[in-house]
Amino acid sequence: MLHLSRHVLRLFALSLALPETYFDHVATHPGGVARLLHYPGTDGLEQGFEAAGAVETVGIRPHCDFECFTILLQSQSSGLQVLSPDGSWVDAQPIQDTFVMNIGEIMTRMTNGLYKSTIHRVVQKSKTERYSIPFFFSVNYDAVVGPLPSCVTAETPAKFPSITAGEYIIERLKLAVRHNE
Repeated sequence: MLHLSRHVLRLFALSLALPETYFDHVATHPGGVARLLHYPGTDGLEQGFEAAGAVETVGIRPHCDFECFTILLQSQSSGLQVLSPDGSWVDAQPIQDTFVMNIGEIMTRMTNGLYKSTIHRVVQKSKTERYSIPFFFSVNYDAVVGPLPSCVTAETPAKFPSITAGEYIIERLKLAVRHNE
């Protein structure tokens, strides 16, 4: 996954009209965390959730990932939804032998908002259980992240202050914990 992530980072550099190896120096010891997520089936629970008006809270609430991007290997059970620009939720139907990729907040910061972090959620309505394996990729935690010079212009001034990737992730994790207390 680290090899794939470094390759994807090179694709991002090319998409920003930067040299392909532009990010290599900040991906020498990157943050990379994989999680195995399990969503139990809702067999026998649907009516209770629907009656309580809570069907959409089953799974994971809407959020953005903190890192540069997330590569997701998911089971063939649907449930992942992405918020579209018009404000509607779109199902990310699983496609066999493919990954789903979400832009994270650090990439949004580095591109000064050109690439926007993906707001997504998981709604588990299936009677069968669902598994997904997200891999969260960040640049080196000691790397300073802020708007890239190529993404800052007179018309688009810097929107984000510089911070190390590690400090940013810790700040966001603390905020997430406070919201769940």
